[in-house]
Amino acid sequence: MKLYRIKLRPLSAWRTAWQSDTVAGFLCLMVSRFDGADTLREEILRECEAGHPPFVLSDAFPLDYLPVPEIARFSLKGESKKLKRASLLTRESFLRSQRGEALTGEDLLSDEIVCRTPHLHNTLDRRSDTTGAAGSLFSVMDYFGTLPTEKFYLSIYARVRDDYLERLRELFGRLAQNGFGADISTGKGQFEIISDLEDASWLDELCNSDPVEERKGVVVLSTFQPAEGDPVDGVWESFVKFGKVAPDFGDDQVFKPPMLMFRPGACFKTSSAKEFLGGMVTVSRVGTTEIKQLCYGLAVPHVWREVV
Repeated sequence: MKLYRIKLRPLSAWRTAWQSDTVAGFLCLMVSRFDGADTLREEILRECEAGHPPFVLSDAFPLDYLPVPEIARFSLKGESKKLKRASLLTRESFLRSQRGEALTGEDLLSDEIVCRTPHLHNTLDRRSDTTGAAGSLFSVMDYFGTLPTEKFYLSIYARVRDDYLERLRELFGRLAQNGFGADISTGKGQFEIISDLEDASWLDELCNSDPVEERKGVVVLSTFQPAEGDPVDGVWESFVKFGKVAPDFGDDQVFKPPMLMFRPGACFKTSSAKEFLGGMVTVSRVGTTEIKQLCYGLAVPHVWREVV
């Protein structure tokens, strides 16, 4: 599978975080809506069940920044406050970390380029589209770039099978027409595609380096859940995700069961090169229908250093 990057320009604030499993879910939704559930099952779900996904996505990162590999944090001293805030690296700093070079506090960037603003929202019944009982307000988050619109973009990296490249372009185009995430009917989550699927093989350059022992590690660029058989020797940050079921199901139960997920930047020691980790997870049922989630993580090589 070859590695690409696609750049998206938000045209409005967005309510749903651009996490890889969520983006993959919306692309699947585009297949189901336009081509039918049978096409989705044959084209994507069965391939994923067999461990051969047609594509694996990263989270969306602002501009050209990439996540801080968790293993790189162990070599930093005296930067505790900055370490807690830092989530991003420049491309140059990320490549240095991949090669096993030590980072400094100057390499670390906070994610303040994306602003978060809480916003009160009224509870709505999905079937009647009416508000809930008095006092049923809840807080949601609006996200938007702090740069002018014409200078801000998000980058998503993707490993794609050669035979699925054109199809993935089509699905991102459909998603751009639809909008991403919650409250698209009120104008949230609007974006445009500002690049083709650009070659991003520079993230895999370490695979061609010597000696072999130096490249026995990976860093994952996605929100994902490890699969049985994935490496377990690693460092990561986990969190509990409360995903939502697409309104197409017409079910009263909005939330999926909570899932333990790993954030981008998770690092693992591997015995061989890995293009991705994770897999497809069955999270719940609606009637006789199984709800599945693509919890794959896009992996790129990273020199492994024993954590002490």
